[in-house]
Amino acid sequence: MPVTYAKASMTLVDTTALSEANVASSNNQAFGNLDRFKALDDAADYMNPGLNYSVLDGSKKEMPDKITDVAFMSSAVSGAEGSFSTAPKITISFAQNHTSPGLTLYFVGDYPRELRITYYDQTGTWIAGFTYYPDALTYYCKGHVENYYKLIIEFPATRLPKQYAQLRFVMYGTVLDWEDAQIKTAKVIEEIDESFASIPIGTASMTLVDEDEQFNVTNTDGTWKDLQINQQTTISECKDDSIIDFGAFYLKSWSFSQNLVTFQFQDAIGLLDLSNFYDGTIYHDEPAGNIIDAIMSAAQITAYSVDAEIKNIKLSGYLKIQKCRSALKEVCAAVGVVADRTRTGAIRIRKPLQHISSYISPKRKFSGKTKVAYDTYVSGIKITTSTYALDDNESQAFTGTLSAGTHRVEFSAPFGSGLTMAGGTIVEEHTNYAIVSVNTAGSCEIRGHQYQETQSSIAYVKTETEHGETGSIKQYTFALVNATLLESIGRQLLNYYDLRQKVDITYLIDSEKVGSWAGIQDVNGYIASTLIYKQTIDLTGGFIAQASCRGYNRVLREPYYMPEIKADGNVLI
Repeated sequence: MPVTYAKASMTLVDTTALSEANVASSNNQAFGNLDRFKALDDAADYMNPGLNYSVLDGSKKEMPDKITDVAFMSSAVSGAEGSFSTAPKITISFAQNHTSPGLTLYFVGDYPRELRITYYDQTGTWIAGFTYYPDALTYYCKGHVENYYKLIIEFPATRLPKQYAQLRFVMYGTVLDWEDAQIKTAKVIEEIDESFASIPIGTASMTLVDEDEQFNVTNTDGTWKDLQINQQTTISECKDDSIIDFGAFYLKSWSFSQNLVTFQFQDAIGLLDLSNFYDGTIYHDEPAGNIIDAIMSAAQITAYSVDAEIKNIKLSGYLKIQKCRSALKEVCAAVGVVADRTRTGAIRIRKPLQHISSYISPKRKFSGKTKVAYDTYVSGIKITTSTYALDDNESQAFTGTLSAGTHRVEFSAPFGSGLTMAGGTIVEEHTNYAIVSVNTAGSCEIRGHQYQETQSSIAYVKTETEHGETGSIKQYTFALVNATLLESIGRQLLNYYDLRQKVDITYLIDSEKVGSWAGIQDVNGYIASTLIYKQTIDLTGGFIAQASCRGYNRVLREPYYMPEIKADGNVLI
């Protein structure tokens, strides 16, 4: 049995503060580069004239003629007892208010003996002040402060006499780390859907032992005050000497009871459900990559990738106002690809895999935990698509009473450009909505030329029966389409539904992931080829997975590639 335990890191950081911070100091060396506070970069520990600072053991670099990688080094050295006559200080200001649980300071060379942090509101009025005595090069200055516009960091004294105060980065918050016995339970649920019915959301849950009751809401100084929905947490598993990274998850909810705190998380695909995609339009041969980029931008997601062979596939059709996850599903279905969360936490849009990448031997399976069922027979796929043309006649896009001000008016059907409005002014016009301005509250009407929809369907049908069964026809409606891909997507779906053997197993997981194919061996050495489409992974109970698979009712003795299933006829309906 391998040695396993879970690890997790939760980032309690105001990320917007980092990009908006305006850093200034009149006590910095001329070569100090305060722009380096924008990112946590490596910083060289150069030799400097501080007393006994430059130990000649090769651990410190000689200062070059041109220095660019020092953020802050005080222009003066401390006195004989380590105190400054005038404390060097750094002032950080913002254009809008920020809230953080404290600051994490990253020092270089040595840490100061004492530092002070003072927070101010928009008017420059003092909000809070704290004094700290660091004991490490990375030091968390805990102090929850809300709605501050400015802060000042001062260094009254260095740890040793006649030395410089140095700082290389400020994090507006902290990272909480847990591992092993601190984590009572943890599990990750991964899922993929190659039937294009949805893009499943990955989830995770974790229960921690909270001896200090930091997440007890009766603790007025507790860490719970700094929790925010969608707080990023990375989860990993230590297996013997290796780390298996499950990437980033985002906080959905949490609860506390009897010194235990339980967190519920979702992955980046879940974040797609938090935003609407308003800017769908009538597409004519639009590259799939462009549509995906627009959807991800609407959801403010940057951690994603699209396989190169997918980006330039041309799509036509229409996307209505809908959740970003739903809109992405429409693109994936039209191209015949899947979107899943990789173990890095990013979203990857790719073609389904079609070969075995691992083998699960009887030694890794739990006896008596394997269940086999047989799915219903699907004999055909019917795909309905639409084309759109502007109506020659005007029709009503909106009517109703609006208050004075600016509004987004959403349409129930797509409209072309050239909208007109009574009772207000159109500021922006889009296919699915218009931004309008109303001076005086009252009745308003928007008119324009609506796009008329024409539907057509095509079916890919197997005329033979299977074991005397009469198969069903699976119905699909695609919002987007590439006509040259329709037949291959129909066959691809038939191939998927022909994976009728459904297998549930409990096993010791190794490298298996959802979306990959595994060869499940029995005690006689025969191998069943299966696609893993869902698995629940226990990170604290021995790294055990409960997997749901779809496969073929046949046995093999070598790596297997999915064959194509030929439809006997394409019928235009």
